[in-house]
Amino acid sequence: LGIDCVVEGEGEVVTPELFAKALRGEELPRYVVGKPADPWRIPVIRTPSKGIVEVTRGCGRGCRFCNPTLLYFRSIPLEKVLREVAVNVAGGETSITLHSEDFLRYGSRGLEPNPEALLKLLRSVTKVVGVEEVSVDFVTASTVAASPSLLKASAGILQPTWRGRFSVIQLGVEAASPRLIRIVAPGKPKPFAAEEWPRVVEEAIALLNECGWWVCATLIVGFPWETEEDVEAAIKLFERLRSYNVFFFTLPFIPSGSLRRSKALSTDSILPKSRRALELVAITALDAIRKIHKLAGHLTAGTSPFPVRVLLKFLLQLAASIGYRKLSRSLEIR
Repeated sequence: LGIDCVVEGEGEVVTPELFAKALRGEELPRYVVGKPADPWRIPVIRTPSKGIVEVTRGCGRGCRFCNPTLLYFRSIPLEKVLREVAVNVAGGETSITLHSEDFLRYGSRGLEPNPEALLKLLRSVTKVVGVEEVSVDFVTASTVAASPSLLKASAGILQPTWRGRFSVIQLGVEAASPRLIRIVAPGKPKPFAAEEWPRVVEEAIALLNECGWWVCATLIVGFPWETEEDVEAAIKLFERLRSYNVFFFTLPFIPSGSLRRSKALSTDSILPKSRRALELVAITALDAIRKIHKLAGHLTAGTSPFPVRVLLKFLLQLAASIGYRKLSRSLEIR
């Protein structure tokens, strides 16, 4: 492939010297591990980033399948966040998305949120001249369930339903079985116990809906230790939550993080072998398509001019209808 050097991890500390070596014509190491950077050493972007501004990095919950969670949790200083917002506004961006693995933990030093720091961040960004709307992209179910008042205060600032806006936030469920979550993501339910995980997920989705967010929730099938009982637990949880404002997406387990050598990375090894696991993929996709079809008007509301909105709404509904019919027939055949 013509690749001289691979950097795994964060690049702010190690890549400047690597580029300097390359420009001097020196031999580069084949593999370099980039250590986590101090927030003050992470440079401010120079060009707009489509309105996406990083506010935290890392997670620290220790999920074995996910690389970001292997890094320690850090918050980007407010001063630097506001400078990156300004760069985006200067480039014509009016909508800012604050990127984080768990936005409620901004400014915290552990799993317990820092309300003062978070609310100051949200208020500061919403007051920047030229910013018309501010959104957040990720949150953890256990943080939501443990901090309902902070979530509601955040929603009061962000106004996720302002002017009929359609706001989606992502939340990783990954496994519904307490047994499996204890193996693959022991830190995910904290401060709750693994046995409480299904209840915590439902409570978090209900709170997010109450505050105006639709939820994009992910499930993973194909973990090395997965049993039929674990798949059944995921189906049971989905059936209980499908009436909420939530899109479930079931993804195959891709070897990564500390589990990257757990199985071969090939199509044959990644696709679920269990019939019930395949059914879980299908029924969650079917439910998501049905909801997308119903919400097509909201999903295209920000598009202009009017004829474009109408066309996009029609195309989205058409695609959803075709997908719904094909998946429905597939499930009937099974």
